[in-house]
Amino acid sequence: RSDGALRRPDVCRPLAAARRSKRPDLEALSLYRLAEAQFRQRTNEEAAKTATQAIRAYRKLRNPLGEGRAWWALSAARSSQGRAYEANRAASQALTLARRSGDLFGLGNATNILTFNEPDIAVALRLLRRSLAAFEAAGYVERQGIITHNLGNAYSDLGLHRRARRLFLQASATYR
Repeated sequence: RSDGALRRPDVCRPLAAARRSKRPDLEALSLYRLAEAQFRQRTNEEAAKTATQAIRAYRKLRNPLGEGRAWWALSAARSSQGRAYEANRAASQALTLARRSGDLFGLGNATNILTFNEPDIAVALRLLRRSLAAFEAAGYVERQGIITHNLGNAYSDLGLHRRARRLFLQASATYR
């Protein structure tokens, strides 16, 4: 829902509980998860603020893996707002931190989101293949389906409909 439900206090109970626990690691994780939920609900300005808080919290903890994932959440929020430069900057930061920490999930997400504002289809296809390889290496099947579907979209945009269809069928099988 996009009615602001994720800003209500009752929806933010995990964050409140993490703060009460006085465990900064749980608070950082709760902020990151809340930011992801917010951008998926299209409350992007709230998501950007929450992701920024998560970035600061993870940086304070010296946790590059978490910080990288929070940068990805910020990138997704900014991309949905049409703020391509900021989105790409945040995604690049997420990619750097994912590489540094060996986070294949973060690497796949950061590489994928760099395709969202990429005008060069050849570059976007290379990024999608890298993203798929990262998710395959990490064993994240659900994300493999998403990237396979994104590859299908790219080939469809090129007019290569048979290849796109094969990828869509493959993505569908992966989802199942």
